[in-house]
Amino acid sequence: MVLKSNRSTVKGGDQANWEKRRGFGIYVWTEAQAIMKDNDIELYANPTAWWNENIHLEWLEAMFGSRQRPWQPVILLIDDFSGHWIPAVKAYAASIDVHLLRVPPSCTSTC
Repeated sequence: MVLKSNRSTVKGGDQANWEKRRGFGIYVWTEAQAIMKDNDIELYANPTAWWNENIHLEWLEAMFGSRQRPWQPVILLIDDFSGHWIPAVKAYAASIDVHLLRVPPSCTSTC
């Protein structure tokens, strides 16, 4: 899940928040960790609350990167959002035997 966070007011804070706390500020991070542990979910944060390349790579690593070998390949259905289909994401997914399949844009929304 991606949540909206405020930009850091400290120089270099946004980068530090991402590198150390998945985009959360120092004080919110403690609460986010407890929520993740209690609910077995992954949380990320950024100022737009949009999924992006960094989040996708972190999520793939968290979900599939630590599987023990030998493992069964994974097929992951994901929508057409451009952030899902950047070379770094495709390369990392292939390296951990996760096969990305694109769901057509007209098939992921509901009215």
